[in-house]
Amino acid sequence: MATEPVYPDSVEPDDFWEENKTKIILYGVLILLALGAFGVYQWVTVNRRDAANALFSGAESEAALREVIAKFPGSAAAGSAGLELGNQLRKDGKYAEAITALEAFIQNNPKHPLVCAAWLSLGTTHEVEGKPEEAFAAYEKALTGFPEEFSAPLALMAQARIRDGQGNQEEAIRLYQEVETRFPANTVAREAAQQLQRLRRNPPKTAPANS
Repeated sequence: MATEPVYPDSVEPDDFWEENKTKIILYGVLILLALGAFGVYQWVTVNRRDAANALFSGAESEAALREVIAKFPGSAAAGSAGLELGNQLRKDGKYAEAITALEAFIQNNPKHPLVCAAWLSLGTTHEVEGKPEEAFAAYEKALTGFPEEFSAPLALMAQARIRDGQGNQEEAIRLYQEVETRFPANTVAREAAQQLQRLRRNPPKTAPANS
């Protein structure tokens, strides 16, 4: 003979409220506080971002770029200002300051979308400063650290140019060939092909054997 299921006594709404009103009110307050805090955070974040972008958009001088970096550390605008500062200092011939600014950008903004450009700029700065090995190493960072970014073919081409300028034709030829092989669709591949033709037309002279 089947037995009837036993259900708990129904709870009256008033009784439930009386028993749990303290918890319900507390949870409600916590939810409101959380929503309020999130709203404030969003408001502050958006306003901070907009203020940083506005300040950066009008920053043309070295002092103005430094102001963006100082006022909004960690922001995308501050990172972009750091990169622009390094480029501007290099153009002004302040190579040591440019290197410091670019290295600070790289260290403080590892996730910035233009970090690969910073390595390129750092390599260029070392190159115009007359330090080809330091430049080669910076280009290597741009190449190996960001192989899928626009910086990679430019960095490899720059490395080939350095070895070419040093008279190391064998290494230059290898690097120019690597540009063609790895980045055939990039515009630098055409330039690499032209440089290869030049080098092959003028192979390095070998010293005559001693008699």
